[in-house]
Amino acid sequence: MTDRSDNSAIQPRQGRRLARRVAIGGAIGFGALLTVIVIDPGVAGITERGSLALLARLLGWKKPGNRPATTTDSAIPPGAPIGGPFTLINQDGQTMTRASFRGRWMLVYLGYTRCPDECPLTMEKLAIMMKALGPQSRRVAPVFVTVDPIHDTPPVLKAYLAKFSNQITGLVAS
Repeated sequence: MTDRSDNSAIQPRQGRRLARRVAIGGAIGFGALLTVIVIDPGVAGITERGSLALLARLLGWKKPGNRPATTTDSAIPPGAPIGGPFTLINQDGQTMTRASFRGRWMLVYLGYTRCPDECPLTMEKLAIMMKALGPQSRRVAPVFVTVDPIHDTPPVLKAYLAKFSNQITGLVAS
């Protein structure tokens, strides 16, 4: 006969595992639903015209009442300098400056090509979002800036970004 205290120690641990699996499954399910809506907004009855507005709301770019998000709506302190001049090399070996992206919204992500998880996931999300934007994607410039310029040379960036989208610009310091 086994002692009940031995089994009771196992049961809460199993309960936590089950709760964790349910929570992860729910998050994955929501992520899959969101991905389906982003890839094919028609699934949710969203017109192409409304897909940009939906993305803006989901990503926090617009607030209730169709008011654009501002730095006061985020963790960025009001008046904080955002952006500035830069001179970097893209994946094709060309020099890029702030003027290279004039007239387009820059979605900047800092990462590195040998990143095992978050960087490729974010690049995939950027590629999906750009595809979902359709013709409006011309107004957006997704940019991957490497934080590992020693390993992430322009040819390495070119091969890495080609796996996701030809719309993402990779930048590296000279």
